[in-house]
Amino acid sequence: EDKPLLILIAEAEGVLRMSDTRIDPRLLSLWPGPLTLIVSRKGGGTVGVRVPRDGFIRSVLVSAGVPLYSTSVNRSGEPPMWRISEITAEFADSVDFIVDGGDIPHGVSSTIIDVTSKPYRILRQGGNLGQGTAEGDVDPGPRIDGPAVGVEDRTEAPLSQLQPGQDHGRYGNQQDD
Repeated sequence: EDKPLLILIAEAEGVLRMSDTRIDPRLLSLWPGPLTLIVSRKGGGTVGVRVPRDGFIRSVLVSAGVPLYSTSVNRSGEPPMWRISEITAEFADSVDFIVDGGDIPHGVSSTIIDVTSKPYRILRQGGNLGQGTAEGDVDPGPRIDGPAVGVEDRTEAPLSQLQPGQDHGRYGNQQDD
């Protein structure tokens, strides 16, 4: 499949080790959470980077001591899957293992912002960027507000017409290491 990978990192400072892209600290403060930033890679190309909100995944990242490549849970061109039963049925025969963390609450994709140029470009307006509660639910929180963080909407449809998780771009033009 021609599906781009993104890099999961344990903490926001990790993006500085892989990119020279200057990123507004207000965007970095939204991590951990459903926000993917497209950055210029040291050595060339671009890549999507995210600090996941999930505590288990972040503990794996800390233990590994290195970023991990990931992608959304779906076949290329298909909508993301949020129920573990659907994920298992679709992928059990094609992957080595599946971590069953249960169904993904709220089923909304991350917001994707290209920060490789100014103004930043929203490639996909995703879900709420608020911090999770102890129970793992998402509290009401900020959505991307263009003027507040220097983001310009360059998606095909105005933000008012976007549905959460609607895709308007790729993670980047990654190059092999």
